[in-house]
Amino acid sequence: MSHRLLSTAIGIVLVVSACFVGCVRQRTVLVPAGECVQLAEPVEAYIYVAVGGRRERSAHRVILPEGWWVLPDPED
Repeated sequence: MSHRLLSTAIGIVLVVSACFVGCVRQRTVLVPAGECVQLAEPVEAYIYVAVGGRRERSAHRVILPEGWWVLPDPED
């Protein structure tokens, strides 16, 4: 009985795993260089801040809220 139960449990785990892999969709959208974009969801990222006339990367990641506009680096 325990062998059959183990086989059933393994089968269920495999089916559920296959559904997660097949159902989760990710999409990448390429934005032309120099264009600004609006965030569709919150993003956790490092940012650059102006310190004494020069740019410095933040020490920690910050959360950029949904709806904010993100601009490209003007020096690129």
